[in-house]
This record gives sequence, structure tokens and C-alpha cells, in this order.
Amino acid sequence: AVAAAVAPVVAAARRFARCPEVVRGVCAALRALLGVAPLCLDSSHCPSSPSDDGQKAALACALSEEGAVDFADEACDAFATTPHTEDLLEDAIAVVALGRGFRAVLPKLDAAPPGSLLRVAGLKALFELGRGDLRLMGQACRDAGVVQAIADMCAKLAAEEAGTDQCGRISESAALLMGLCGCAPMHVSRAGT
Repeated sequence: AVAAAVAPVVAAARRFARCPEVVRGVCAALRALLGVAPLCLDSSHCPSSPSDDGQKAALACALSEEGAVDFADEACDAFATTPHTEDLLEDAIAVVALGRGFRAVLPKLDAAPPGSLLRVAGLKALFELGRGDLRLMGQACRDAGVVQAIADMCAKLAAEEAGTDQCGRISESAALLMGLCGCAPMHVSRAGT
């Protein structure tokens, strides 16, 4: 039943892909749906036979087939520099992380220009996902490469944002995320403090 709603939701989103209010609502809905059936935790998105968890499997299959994660990835690119889109970007990054894993999000955050809302929203999304579902954080932390990549990226972003309006928020989000990963706390000096 829920899986049947995925196709019209993604179709509406693609139809109104330039409208931040529509895209934000769709990304929030996709985040909630992927929270029930995270694709990154299961490599068999579309099982051929029904399982005990048939509704979750059907939902995961529908999300995969309809390109929900691709849509969210495109939304990140389209709205990365649009003012007042932090909630949209946080939900879109969460969708990408739930669909492809934390590792897939890191290059996007790393490549975002200094001052981009995508950086703050992305770090916050990863922290909230890890805090909300320890399976996701456990999966990321089992891979030493992911933990190191998160630590390196957080340090780089905090250093690049030093002295900007985003510095405090980036540093706080990075410290929270690194704490979940079990990394040592980082200290970034803020300009003027």
C-alpha cells in the first residue's frame, strides 16, 4: 500500500523540480520512507520472493525503481546555493545517505563551496541519521575508511569555513558527527574568538 505511493510522489517531484516547497516536501517524505526501509543496509533491494518483511521489501523496491535517491541527489545539486533551503538539503542528503550509505555523501559535501548551505545541512543530516538509527552509524564505523574520510572532511570543512558565518554551525555539526564516529574532538578557532 505505501509502496504504491512512491511512484506518484516521485513523479510529482520531477514535474515541479524547481519549486523548493514541493521538493522539500518530497524529500521529507522520501526520508521518512527510507527510514523504514534503508536501501544502504540491504543489497537486495528487490527480492524475487516475498519475505517475512514483504512490505518493507516492496517499499525498498519501489524507492529503488522510481529513482528516489537519484532525485534527492539532483535536489542537492539544484538547491545547494539557494537561500532558505537548509531543511530541503538536510532531507535530500539524508535520502542519499539512506539510499547509498554515508560514504556516498562525503564527496558531495567535500566539493560544496565554502559558505554553502549544503555543508551544514549535510553534516547535520549525517549526525541525525547516525543518532536516530545506530545500525547506520555502525555500518559506517565498521569501515575505517569511512571514519577517516568523515574525520578528514569535517576538519577540512571547519578549516575552510573559519571566519565565515557558517563556521560555528559547521564546527558544531562536525564535532557531533565525529563524536558519534568515536573520533577525537576537533578544535577549530573561530575568527574573533
